[in-house]
Amino acid sequence: HYALLVAMDLHNGNRAANTVGS
Repeated sequence: HYALLVAMDLHNGNRAANTVGS
């Protein structure tokens, strides 16, 4: 479960970074 949460957190972080970078 922890690994899944981390993966989702990284995914959300990347989306946020991409949104800010755009």
